Amino acid sequence: MRKLIILSLIIGLSQPSCSQNTPNGENQPSKTEKKMTLVHIDTEAFNELYKKSDVQLLDVRTAGEYAEGHLRGSVNIDVMGNQFLEKIDDLDPSKPVYVYCRSGQRSTNAGNQLIDAGFTEVYNLKGGILAWQSEGFPVVGDE
Repeated sequence: MRKLIILSLIIGLSQPSCSQNTPNGENQPSKTEKKMTLVHIDTEAFNELYKKSDVQLLDVRTAGEYAEGHLRGSVNIDVMGNQFLEKIDDLDPSKPVYVYCRSGQRSTNAGNQLIDAGFTEVYNLKGGILAWQSEGFPVVGDE
């Protein structure tokens, strides 16, 4: 029993702690740790937020899908393409990125890659362009 207690103590003390407990017992990130997460937002919120001039709008579908219809002002970088990470180097990691795909799956993947690459503010359109169009929001084709 004594060995079990000592082993538990050693394991407990050897675990690094990156969070602080608040008075109510919840773990909070330390002041030096800033956890970036992908934020999933609905069409209404996406529509309002992406209109700002300091955002980057990223369509991560194939070039063919993009040509069939996309959000005005979006840049097309195929997340399934073998140069995705190189092409996102053209984006500014300090500015918000609004990302979408057909249904939200690929854009979730792309958003997580953007965060891993150091982007600080990434928003994913829930339901993708399908949800966007079903809500009556406009798309444009290749012009």
